Amino acid sequence: MIAGAITSDIDVTQLVFAAFVIFFLGLVYYLRQQDKLEGYPLEDPSGSRHPLVGFPLPPPSKEFVLLEGGTTRMPHVDAPSTLNSSRLYASPGAPEVPSGDPLLDAIGPAAYPMRKDVPLRSKHDEIALVPLREAAGWSVWPGETDPRGMTVIAADGAAVGVAVDLWVDQDVKILRYIEIEMQAGETTRRAMLPIYYADLKPSRRQIRVRALQREQFADIPALRTPNRISAREEDRVNAFFSGAFFYTYHQEPGIV
Repeated sequence: MIAGAITSDIDVTQLVFAAFVIFFLGLVYYLRQQDKLEGYPLEDPSGSRHPLVGFPLPPPSKEFVLLEGGTTRMPHVDAPSTLNSSRLYASPGAPEVPSGDPLLDAIGPAAYPMRKDVPLRSKHDEIALVPLREAAGWSVWPGETDPRGMTVIAADGAAVGVAVDLWVDQDVKILRYIEIEMQAGETTRRAMLPIYYADLKPSRRQIRVRALQREQFADIPALRTPNRISAREEDRVNAFFSGAFFYTYHQEPGIV
């Protein structure tokens, strides 16, 4: 027998290769099973009550400790949201047609996940997103444009309010929102404007918002508390602007 052979038909190289193949297949199986800890079973778009789990089956429920405190178990089954829409065609996967206002009904690009209704926290266990009036040590850099006091202009050219404060993410150190104040008769209302939808015109002291028409500003989701924004509220606000931008700049509104 040649060197390294165990028998006349099997040598060490063959055993090592076989062990690697078995290990690799086992690793793929384990990773594919573990990635089903979230999002499974899938919902059948045809309306069947048969759960869609595929192969391999989801792993047994596992408990995880959360960064913000408490625990959660995965996987878990969430009740599907009730959509105010209908399918454009009878076939599975057909686009949804909103039955009402897609922005208020969270349809299509205005949809958002149901994250926890609590503020996100930084790696130092502090509230990550706060208004500048509460952010100790934070200010607008000298010489840079300060949006506060600028007039907010809608896509149709109407003045709808004024910028009153800035919200900064202390964890990643970026400006995230401009807080605007709007007057409706004798009522004053504040709302959040994502910075990515704000076009600053410093020479005119204006902030142009091309995603929203004048009447849509009244529908911007409100915050539950004045100085805090939860993860779910963030998603609602950003989805509202995303949906408005989509429906404003597409020629066939209503199909998502």
